[in-house]
Amino acid sequence: MHAHSRYVGAGSDTAGGVSRGNVAQVIAAVLATLASIGKTLGVIDGQTPIPQALSQLE
Repeated sequence: MHAHSRYVGAGSDTAGGVSRGNVAQVIAAVLATLASIGKTLGVIDGQTPIPQALSQLE
C-alpha cells in the first residue's frame, strides 16, 4: 500500500482531512528525513506520494 498526501510542508496551514494510516506513515517517514528537523508539518490526504512531498522540504 502506498500512502499519499496532497500537502506535507512546513507550517500548519492545512484545510482538509488526513487518515490515521497516512499520519502514521508520515511520522515514520519524517524520522528518516533530515529536512524535517525543527519544522512543524501540515498534512492532508491527497495524490502526492509521501516520500515525494517530503523531498520538497527545505
